[in-house]
Amino acid sequence: KFQGTGAEMSVARLSRHFRLCLAPAWSSSVTHLASGLWSQCPRSGFSAVSSPSALKLHVYDHCMFCSRARLVMGWLRIPYEQVTYGFGEGAKPEMCATGHGYGPEDGPVRLTGKKSLPVLEGSGVPAPEGMRGMPESLEICSYAVAVAKGDRRVAPATNRADVAEWFKRCRSWGVQLHRPRIVKMPVKDFADPRDVACFAHHVKLPDGFDYEAVEAATPELLKEIDAVLLELEPMLRGVTEEGIPCLNAWGFSMDDVSILCYMRNLTCVRGICWPPKVRAYVERTCAEAGLSVYSQYAC
Repeated sequence: KFQGTGAEMSVARLSRHFRLCLAPAWSSSVTHLASGLWSQCPRSGFSAVSSPSALKLHVYDHCMFCSRARLVMGWLRIPYEQVTYGFGEGAKPEMCATGHGYGPEDGPVRLTGKKSLPVLEGSGVPAPEGMRGMPESLEICSYAVAVAKGDRRVAPATNRADVAEWFKRCRSWGVQLHRPRIVKMPVKDFADPRDVACFAHHVKLPDGFDYEAVEAATPELLKEIDAVLLELEPMLRGVTEEGIPCLNAWGFSMDDVSILCYMRNLTCVRGICWPPKVRAYVERTCAEAGLSVYSQYAC
């Protein structure tokens, strides 16, 4: 079995991911999201959030944390310009010297001093001192809810244990399928060979990800991910006003955002047997939020 490939790194990332997305009691960002969601009008003792303008969302197309911000902003119909970067741009000098990246002072580094996305930039957007925009995807989500106009809402996360457990298993199998294939997608993230080299170095170095082994194990991995996706269908308890399946009976929420931001990447994998309801969940939600999927390029 190849489930253990990169397991330690994946578990650490998942732990942080669900502390932020699925546990309001653990995250001030989600607490802000909830308060902004249900009471967007200022109260006595609080100042109103100023309406931003000329928004730019700086992203990598494939990045699940960037997709998290895009899903929320797109769902809330907040207009923004998307700026996409090559994954190797802004890499550390020592990586650039070996061909694993380029422009160590360029790309995302110009925004925050770090090779890290997403970043939301615009007039009225609060940004830390010395930075051109707001970093951290969940803070961007919280801010988007606070400034959104219109009737659309994104409900707070519920901390559903079944969702957290399911997502952990989904990613443990899914990363072994999507990582070798996502770099073949025709997106700016990987337009330069140095972008691909930087990505390979990025995922191999910390957890010893073995591209050759997981590609050889594709038939077995497809069976595992098919079974996991089938389990998601009965967990989709609700339907949005647009008729799109969602996790909760009261509509679209951060629970959905927390898993869809990754599930979009699975559409780059050819051979997955998507249950109809799950396929509709991924494709229709992404389309409603203005995100494309990779199905037509799946390999």
